[in-house]
Amino acid sequence: NGFDSIIGFDMGGTSTDVSRYGGFFSKVTEVEAGGINFQASSLDIETVAAGGGSLLWFDGQRLQVGPESVGAVPGPVCYGLGGKLAVTDANLVLGRINPDFFPEVFGSEQNNKLDYERSRLEFEKLKKKINKSTKSSFSVEELAKGFLDIANEKMAGAIKKISVSRGYDVRVHALVCFGGAAPQHCCSIAKILGIKQIVIHPLSSLLSAYGIANADQFRYKVKSLVEKFNSDSHKEVFSELSYLESPLIDEIQNLGILPENITTKKYLDLRMAGTDTPLTIPFTEYESMLVSFVERHRDLFGFSPPNELEIANVRVEVTGHRTKIDNS
Repeated sequence: NGFDSIIGFDMGGTSTDVSRYGGFFSKVTEVEAGGINFQASSLDIETVAAGGGSLLWFDGQRLQVGPESVGAVPGPVCYGLGGKLAVTDANLVLGRINPDFFPEVFGSEQNNKLDYERSRLEFEKLKKKINKSTKSSFSVEELAKGFLDIANEKMAGAIKKISVSRGYDVRVHALVCFGGAAPQHCCSIAKILGIKQIVIHPLSSLLSAYGIANADQFRYKVKSLVEKFNSDSHKEVFSELSYLESPLIDEIQNLGILPENITTKKYLDLRMAGTDTPLTIPFTEYESMLVSFVERHRDLFGFSPPNELEIANVRVEVTGHRTKIDNS
C-alpha cells in the first residue's frame, strides 16, 4: 500500500505481539527464553501479556490487567461459562463489540449471543468493591475505560521498545492491525504513539493463518569473520558471501522453486573496534556501507562512531517465493 515503515500489531486472546518493518525485517541475534540466552537469528518481536482474555482485577489499591488470562474456556464473563472479567468484557460494556455481529455459539449450550447483561452485572459488583475501598464514585463505563487504558499503555510500551528504543520515529509508521482484538484498540494506541495511519486488513482476524499459508521458503547462513573493515576486506568478503549463498540456493531449488523466484540478500555485521554490539548493514558499495553504519549508529546511540570498524559476521539470506493464495 505504499507505506515505507509499518508497525505490526497482533492482539489475540492471551497476548499481543508487535514488530517493525522498514524495507527489511528487523531481527535480533540473541534471544532469551525461559531465562536462557540463545545465539540465534530471529525476527525482532516483542510480546506483552495483554489480550482479549487478559484478566481485569483490583489489588486493593490499583486496577490491574493481566498477566493472567481467563483462556478460551471458561473465557470472559460474556461467554456465559462462569468466567471472570476480561478485556473483552470491557470492550463489550463500552459498545466496542456488537453481539449481533458474532455467531450465537456462547453459553453452556453454545446457542447464545455474547452476554452483555452478565458482563455489566459483574462490572457493577467490581465497581461497588472499588468505590468502597478507594472512597470513589466511578461508573461502570469509567472503570471499563480505565482497564482498557492500562492495557493500551502496556501495548504501546511494547511498540516503543521495538521502535523508539531502536532509534526509529514511531510517528512516521503505519499501524497494521491483525488478530481478533487489535481493531478494537488500534485507535487508542495510535493516539498514544502519535501514529497517523492505521491499516486494518479485510482478513485481519485470520491474518496469521493467511500469512503462514503464503509464507515463502527462507534459508540463511551466518559465519563469524572478525577482521578490520576497509576497502580490501570489503572486496575479500564478497567471495565468502558467494560461498555461503550457493548451497542455500540449491536447497531452495530442490523444493521445486524456479530460479527466477529466488532472491538473495547479503549483510555484514559491523561494529566499532573494541565493542561487542554489531549493527547489521546490507552489503553494498564500501562507501555506502560506511554511511549506512554511521547513520544507524547515530540514530541508536546519539553520536557518530569515532573508532575504526570491524566485521563481526557475514550473513546471507535466500528466499524462495511461492504462488500466493488469493485473498479476494
